[in-house]
Amino acid sequence: DDDDDDDVGKASPREETIRRPPAPYEEEARRILAQELADIRAAAAARTSAAATVASTSTQRAPCVGSAKTMFSEITAVIDDSLNTDVGYGKAVKNAFEAGTTDGKSVAIMHVFENLPLKSSITWRYHQPSTDPVGRDDSSARSAEYTALLLSAPEFITLLENDHAKFHVMVKDFKRVNREPNHKLCVIVNGFHDYCVQRERKEAYKGLNAFRQRDFDFSLATIFAQYQNVVLVNLPRMVSSIDHVVTLHKNLAASRYEPKKTLLDIVGGKTTARFDDGISRGAGGGERRKDKTSADIFFAALMKIPGVSESIARGIVQQHRTMMDLMNIYADPTASDSYKTTLLADVLAVASTGKGQPRRIGPVVSERLYNIFRPWPQNDGGGSIFSRH
Repeated sequence: DDDDDDDVGKASPREETIRRPPAPYEEEARRILAQELADIRAAAAARTSAAATVASTSTQRAPCVGSAKTMFSEITAVIDDSLNTDVGYGKAVKNAFEAGTTDGKSVAIMHVFENLPLKSSITWRYHQPSTDPVGRDDSSARSAEYTALLLSAPEFITLLENDHAKFHVMVKDFKRVNREPNHKLCVIVNGFHDYCVQRERKEAYKGLNAFRQRDFDFSLATIFAQYQNVVLVNLPRMVSSIDHVVTLHKNLAASRYEPKKTLLDIVGGKTTARFDDGISRGAGGGERRKDKTSADIFFAALMKIPGVSESIARGIVQQHRTMMDLMNIYADPTASDSYKTTLLADVLAVASTGKGQPRRIGPVVSERLYNIFRPWPQNDGGGSIFSRH
């Protein structure tokens, strides 16, 4: 009983643990944890404030891209007068433009008929927002630098005859009248392959004078390889051709809201291609990523250029280690333009696996690279040379 009396008023071991004052290291840990929580809350508040600022700025400055009505109010399709009375392509184009496109509701495509340099062609012009088609006399009107030429298969075959002589004259006259170096011409052909098959069967017994599609293949290859800013599109039916024209209108309307790709975007961009010929090595598991060298930047820039594959870029960088090396050669005033345009033609493309027969880069890609990396006038910022799309 005396022992029980002694235990009265004493705290249990658990109560002693609870009541025990915290040790110094525990106070330090609690202080650090509280500081980290405060930093996390402050960072979250800063991100929220920055996002709200960006959203308000973009709302004030960036145009709305989501509405077709908004985009279509700033572009007018210009149709050649010859299509106004045409019962084929002309009538189909007018019906498609009047029906417009669907974006929640039908949005008509503003269009106007004018006399254009190419018969049966359609071009586009940008302007200030308007509810009516805008003519060439409007002060805000400027060319979209894109023209679509609608051709039937027989008309296109006529242009390809005699080593595409008429096609060459047509493109030359078009560029002379247009005077816009970046103006792109899209030649839309309706049912080319079907027409060739039917005509080959029809003239199968004419002997040497019979029609053969392979006689025109070389002309097609020449057009694809040598004509800049000229696109060939073969579609099976007229409906597909008209849908392609409507799609072009939508893309041109939306392109005003998309940033143009400049030389800085290419040099500073990233590439997903592996460059494993000893110049650079990608970061693997547990390996620190190496800083980009001048060769890496040059390789990434080459990979952004249309027509330049990974093997071609690798072969060029092996011959010219940096972009400055190549540009210094192009800037040499003692070398001729013909030498510079064919400088890279004999460079061999290097495959990453080392298999396959080596192949030359060729004069077409060589000339394209010269047009990109050659010296430009001081008043040319170089921002427009990669705006092709």
